[in-house]
Amino acid sequence: MIRLVMLASCSWLSLGVIGQVKDSTAHRARGLKNNNIFQFFRNSITKGTPDSVTNTAALNTKSESPFQPFEGKVIRHIFIRGYGFEQTFTDTSRRLQYFGTRLLNQLHRKTRDWVIRNNLFIKENTPVNAFRLADNERLIRNLNFIQDARILVSPLSNDSVDVVVVVKDLFSIGGAIGSLGYPPFSFRGNVSEANFLGMGQRVQLGINAEQNRDPNIGPQFLYSKTNIGGPLST
Repeated sequence: MIRLVMLASCSWLSLGVIGQVKDSTAHRARGLKNNNIFQFFRNSITKGTPDSVTNTAALNTKSESPFQPFEGKVIRHIFIRGYGFEQTFTDTSRRLQYFGTRLLNQLHRKTRDWVIRNNLFIKENTPVNAFRLADNERLIRNLNFIQDARILVSPLSNDSVDVVVVVKDLFSIGGAIGSLGYPPFSFRGNVSEANFLGMGQRVQLGINAEQNRDPNIGPQFLYSKTNIGGPLST
């Protein structure tokens, strides 16, 4: 419910400030003005088809294919890079900057690097395994606080590479109203943060209130964390 309210508000506000959209070229800026802003915000707050797999080339390519040319080369360094809500995977030079994206970025704490590293089953100073990289990219993309993810391999020499893990968060503040009645008065609702302080941990606070029950009010607290054991083993 809270996410839907934010989506509607940001989309409405975007109509008045769409002329403020910035881009690297005038041609791209004109194209951005015609974008469906409502769709952009829906993608920021709900799980859907990630940007990185919507183009035709990605759909027709096996997930391990981009990594196969580097098979067996040694991973020297692993870097983590987080995108803001104004960036997309389809065109990294394009930035959709106006009130809506600034608001989302202000309200949201980016996922911390160590959270992403805890979900890697690739390590530095080990050889590239194309299937493992593809599986790892898919796992990160499926985390409930990640909207999209890509793993990029950059060659350093004939026998070594660097790996860059690029992630874009899902806007993680949400909430729901389960029931609302009168008379007798009843109310159920909650507010949740699926990526509390960027640590990949879910915190949910709720309340149940019913006039005909004793006690009338019951609080709710939920905490969850994925991958409790730390970095995934190889």
